[in-house]
Amino acid sequence: MRLDAPKKPTTTPAPVNEQKPARTDETSAPIRCRACSHVITHTASRREVGGRHVHLRLNPHAFAFIFGCFSTAPGCVVHGPPTLEATWFSGCRWEYAHCAQCLAHLGWSFSGDQSFFALLLERLVDEGS
Repeated sequence: MRLDAPKKPTTTPAPVNEQKPARTDETSAPIRCRACSHVITHTASRREVGGRHVHLRLNPHAFAFIFGCFSTAPGCVVHGPPTLEATWFSGCRWEYAHCAQCLAHLGWSFSGDQSFFALLLERLVDEGS
């Protein structure tokens, strides 16, 4: 039985342990949980809701929250039944959003007329700033 010699590759493969340099542009910077450094979202997921990215809202107990709105937050887990009770955004139900790694409360997930995450900025580390 005759085996043909393997064909030479037309391009040189990169070494297995070579890492691509980290991108430093605005669209790729991670935003991490301040408590455990787990990646929660990225700066490219920032979005405006009601004409603003950053909001200040009071809950029914008069606690103030400053949060930013994000299209996605894959590093979060969402807990609780969706509710319209005391919603800050008309037509949007909310649920609690926690860090998927350490379970720190990071904000809320809103769904309905719009879908987005409202994440507490003081509980995040933005590597893009």
